[in-house]
Amino acid sequence: MKKLILLATVLISTGSLAEEYTLDNLVDEMCALQGEYAAKVMEARQGGVPMSTLMGNLKGVDESQADLMRFLIKMAYKENAYSSPGMQQRKIMEFRIKMESWCYEAFE
Repeated sequence: MKKLILLATVLISTGSLAEEYTLDNLVDEMCALQGEYAAKVMEARQGGVPMSTLMGNLKGVDESQADLMRFLIKMAYKENAYSSPGMQQRKIMEFRIKMESWCYEAFE
């Protein structure tokens, strides 16, 4: 989360981005993106993809982005996997909401 705050500070302080974004808009975009990542990770979790496969896919990814993805992967694999499509979709949405909430709380 500290890296997200640093990223927001750096981006908002640059001249062109400062004109286009407010800090609130930037936080909204970052937390929405984190939610999207979280949903994709949980979808893989619910689909039976091994954790090692997801971790292995992070090779070559920017380190700050990889740190966030590792966090999301670890959190997702602490959750149960379900066999029914309805429960899988519910878990995906719940996880997304939880991770977006944590993101917003980090910026309070």
